[in-house]
Amino acid sequence: SCILSPKLVEVGRHPNVEILTRRTVKSVEGESGRFQVNLLRAPRFVDIDKCTGCGDCAKVCPVNAITGEVRKPHTINDDECIRCGSCIEVCRFNAISKVSP
Repeated sequence: SCILSPKLVEVGRHPNVEILTRRTVKSVEGESGRFQVNLLRAPRFVDIDKCTGCGDCAKVCPVNAITGEVRKPHTINDDECIRCGSCIEVCRFNAISKVSP
């Protein structure tokens, strides 16, 4: 990590690099220097414009399916969520969308 961490920070600060989280590469086309990448966005089930990162939802989740950092939008892991609705009930900001089975 002593070598990798500074490189990751450097890449993240580069003006031509946009970091996209929760994405899966569907396809890559093109040639060196001119790529077209198609991405699939994984659902977050949390409105990032409404979520304040308070963590109330994560505190009531019985299976720890909610991840996030303090003051950052949280994410509900669809594979772990048991759809109990506790997080929806405690969210004061109505930031959590219905997690469907």
